[in-house]
Amino acid sequence: MTENQGIDTPKRPRGPNLRKRERTRNKLIDAAVTLLLSKPADEITIQEITVTAEVALGTFYNYFISKTAMMNAVADKLIGDAVSRVIVDIDEVNVSEPSARLRIGFDLLRDHITNDPNLGFLMLEAGLPLHNFIAGVEVLIDRTIGELHLDAAQSNLVSGAAANLLIKHYTGHLKGSSAEMLISVVSTLSRRVAVAS
Repeated sequence: MTENQGIDTPKRPRGPNLRKRERTRNKLIDAAVTLLLSKPADEITIQEITVTAEVALGTFYNYFISKTAMMNAVADKLIGDAVSRVIVDIDEVNVSEPSARLRIGFDLLRDHITNDPNLGFLMLEAGLPLHNFIAGVEVLIDRTIGELHLDAAQSNLVSGAAANLLIKHYTGHLKGSSAEMLISVVSTLSRRVAVAS
C-alpha cells in the first residue's frame, strides 16, 4: 500500500519455493505483531523478531532490508486486511450511492478499529508508521466514492480527514457522528468538482 513498497524489499527473491517464502515472511510479520502487543516498535530489535519467528537472523534480510521496512509491511498487512474485510462487507450490502457507500465503509472500518482488541492498538499506539494507515484509508475512500472523480489533492484531503476522524474516535476525543462529518467534507468537495466542471 505504501508508495515505496518495492524500494524497501530485496531486489531479487532467493529460493524457488514461493509458498515457503510467503510462509516465512508471514512468520516474521506475525512475530513482529506479537512483540508489538507487548512493547513499542522502537524498542523491538530484529533479533527479537527472528527469535520469536524461529528463523535465523540472516533470514530476516532475505525479506526486509531494515526494521523500518518490516514495520511498514506489518502496518500494510494490518490495515490492508481490515480494509479488505470492509470492502467485502460494503459490496455485500450492494449500495451504489457514493455517500451511502462512504458512510457504511467508514462506519465499518471504525468498528473494526475500535472493536478488534488489537487492531486499533497496533495501528495507532504501537509506533507503526501512520502513513500506512492513511494509505489504507485512501484505498477505502477510492473504492467507495471513486465515481465522484475527486482529483488527487481532494482524495488526499478526504483520506486525511477520514484518518483523523478515525483516530479521534479511537482515542475518545470525538463525540457525535464521525461519518456525518466525513460526508460533509466529501459533499463540499463534490460540489466544488461539479461547479468546476
